[in-house]
Amino acid sequence: MTPSVEVREVGDDDLDAYYAVRAQAFGRPESERTPWRDRVAADPAAARLGAYVGAKLVGGLRVLPGGQWMTGRRVSMGGVAAVVVAPEVRGRGVARALLFHGLGWMKERELAVSALHPATTRVYRSTGWEIAGDQENVAVPPRSLAAIRRGETLPVERVERDDWPELRECYARSARRRHGFVDRSESFWMLREPAADADSWFTYAVWGNDRISGYVRYQQQPESGWGYQLRVDDFVADDLDSAASLWRFLGGHGMQVQRVEVPGPAVDQLALLLDEQDLSTLAVNRWMHRIVDVPAAFEQRGYPSSISGSVSLTVSDPWPEGAGGTWAITVDDGAGSAATALKASITTDIGALSALNIGRFSVATLAAAGRIHGPEHELVRLGNLLAAPIPQLTDDF
Repeated sequence: MTPSVEVREVGDDDLDAYYAVRAQAFGRPESERTPWRDRVAADPAAARLGAYVGAKLVGGLRVLPGGQWMTGRRVSMGGVAAVVVAPEVRGRGVARALLFHGLGWMKERELAVSALHPATTRVYRSTGWEIAGDQENVAVPPRSLAAIRRGETLPVERVERDDWPELRECYARSARRRHGFVDRSESFWMLREPAADADSWFTYAVWGNDRISGYVRYQQQPESGWGYQLRVDDFVADDLDSAASLWRFLGGHGMQVQRVEVPGPAVDQLALLLDEQDLSTLAVNRWMHRIVDVPAAFEQRGYPSSISGSVSLTVSDPWPEGAGGTWAITVDDGAGSAATALKASITTDIGALSALNIGRFSVATLAAAGRIHGPEHELVRLGNLLAAPIPQLTDDF
């Protein structure tokens, strides 16, 4: 018989047990135990839920409260992280129980949506998340960056610990203009902001108008043979001059570096700045999104002021406390709302609605996959009401 599983908060005394399951699930080294445990213990705002069989911890997850920029407005978001299950209890519904408890934690804290980076798609899709965007890493030769001709060259200086508040403000200005970017809370910044840069990590910035106007944070990674590689973790710039100066700065490492690895949101800018098509894809993982609270999700996101109308749809949701039911979605003068309705001619599931709402898939694509059904004119209206750019997400969590 399968022993019963209880989901509850993980206390500090159980963080080592949580790390042991995490280390086995993700292949993480013992050297990461102490910094991971200390960081988790120092973040009281985030959820840390454990699945227990008796007194034994057999799985866990974290939820980082924060926000996500959607069509110009902040939507409250819970980032699901460190979802792990011990091998001996996999396939017994442990992950599903953890995820449903995590959703309950988010709903209690009035978080409207959720995002995550999946190691597997099936379990998250079965609990209501759906693919929402591509997290892509590409490689570019340093010589191509050094040869960028557009933009002025501004001084680039290494960021000291005291400058991180300015760096945060630079990120905040940029993120609100980028559909899908995280509005980083303390929980999210704790994953990126060091007490001091480790030996292989470096942060450099451009100053303009008495403030940081752009910065890059990167890691030097060993390469087989001679030299090393650069992996850019964060790249933010207010304007062309700041961006071009930082790209050329990275290009200046070409004597030792054969390639610079950069995150996906930089690809479009580099495609317009580089003389040649010198970008090559290294890896792509598709992150996932989910609506937690239907009224909050549609009230908090932005809409073009020229769009107005209303459409009703019936939504299925595997989470018993979720979005299951019939909803009337209304958009008028840049504001949206969702209220319960009596009937609808469109049917869909919460994952498909989540992917549509954030802009990853069109109504036509979802209909072709059998994920949404209804009269064509009603589907077209729904697609027009929820139109959004393709979302981008660079934060790992």
